[in-house]
Amino acid sequence: MKKRDTSIDALCGFLIIYMIVGHIFEWSALNESITYKAMQRVLFFFMPWFFFKSGMYYTKKACRENFKTSFKKFVVPYVSFTLLGLPCYWIKLSGGGDTNIVHYLLSPMKSLVVTGNNVANLPLWFLLALFAVVIICNYLFKIIKPMIIMVLSLAMAMIDNNCNFQVPYYIPNIIIGIAFYSAGYFFSKLQYDKYTRGICVLLYLATIIFFPQYADVRTNTLIYGNYLLWFCSSLAACMTFNNLFKTVPSYLLNLLSKMGKESLIYYVVHWLVISYSTLILKNVFDINEGWRMCCVLILANIILLPLSLKVLNYDKLRFITGK
Repeated sequence: MKKRDTSIDALCGFLIIYMIVGHIFEWSALNESITYKAMQRVLFFFMPWFFFKSGMYYTKKACRENFKTSFKKFVVPYVSFTLLGLPCYWIKLSGGGDTNIVHYLLSPMKSLVVTGNNVANLPLWFLLALFAVVIICNYLFKIIKPMIIMVLSLAMAMIDNNCNFQVPYYIPNIIIGIAFYSAGYFFSKLQYDKYTRGICVLLYLATIIFFPQYADVRTNTLIYGNYLLWFCSSLAACMTFNNLFKTVPSYLLNLLSKMGKESLIYYVVHWLVISYSTLILKNVFDINEGWRMCCVLILANIILLPLSLKVLNYDKLRFITGK
């Protein structure tokens, strides 16, 4: 049996921490702060990395088996943690004086279908996108070379970004997800070649120093930079950090890899912790934004995420996390 690569788990844990902190900064209205912008500049590739990493571990499966395992792994937690987030959404509607029952029951579904937004737990878009990417790529890789799929899906994503088509977000984020997933499969071994590694390091450093790039993968929207350069730089960054984390000291590697192995739980729960904590902070303590709110939300996640992990790993509850 192939030994699990703890360096990849550790990098996953590191990027999950960054994602949680980034969301806390956004909820605290600190997304214009120097700290937030610096993190974004250096770790601009964090969302593409999760698609890339999944592609690295692609194995050919029968379509039915692949659908069954992927549905359990991605769709089950998507539904479970959407339902757990709905009460928070309802409380906000009620607090705003909304008494229309349609807004409580049907509006969340309408938002999901029409725009691709999950109003109960926004980050869950990734689970739905990755589910579709895994299913589609498992079929396409059998008939088309991954590099061709990467190029074609990238071209489609670029067209969508340039033309700003009014389609649900899940269509373009699945397309760009396919591009990164295909790249992960193609470069899974090649990324550790010394020449590839050298080129990637140079491109990554040049990007963060001279021509920063950033795109919102969920909406497939370029925030700043050039779309093609963002894609290439993101690939270079993914491979650079995959190599870099092979040099991380063992004590730090073990800590981060434990988080990486349980990254799905941290991913699906952190938004709920932030949402419900924010309700209390705003309505009870009148804390609406700023560093005080940021610090409290970080503390809430430090306390509640490990507790959630322990609770959700009980045998009778593991099924809602797709295990």
